[in-house]
Amino acid sequence: GTESDVTAYGVANKYYSIMNMFLVSLQTVLRVKLSKKEYLDVDSARKKYLLDWIKRALIITIPISAVAILVSPYIIPFINSGKYENSIPVFQVLMIAMAIGYTLSVCTIMMTSIKRYKTLFFTSIISFIVSGISCYILYPTCGAVAAAIAIVISNLLLNAVSLITLLTIKHNPEGNSL
Repeated sequence: GTESDVTAYGVANKYYSIMNMFLVSLQTVLRVKLSKKEYLDVDSARKKYLLDWIKRALIITIPISAVAILVSPYIIPFINSGKYENSIPVFQVLMIAMAIGYTLSVCTIMMTSIKRYKTLFFTSIISFIVSGISCYILYPTCGAVAAAIAIVISNLLLNAVSLITLLTIKHNPEGNSL
């Protein structure tokens, strides 16, 4: 990409990272909670927690993302002294990725807890490839926004596959996922 595109993405990514700072702490807490036997061995408890989490997270993440998207054309130029206005649409797309992360990252944590490593590995590889292809296809028309769109697509793919897996798998008597 051009120097302008790299700069736009870098600035947007900086603010996106700030918005995601709490996510790492949240994931750490969730890892401990979801490693409890009740979530490992009881499909219904795991599914109930997962669906309740998603419902509650959507109530919080949609308004926060919407506000960030709406105010970013005013806040980003103010923070950056009128520079990097081309980072605004990149940031706005990344706010969708943020909402996906806070809402659905519980799925990948649960997948790790129930030891679905192969599924996560192959889904991550596929998400990575889809991200690269998306960026390659979209860059000529979208510029730096293409990278943000690719992140949204790959995050959504990884988390959607994890969600579907969690809602459809069954445990056998030994507690191993089938």
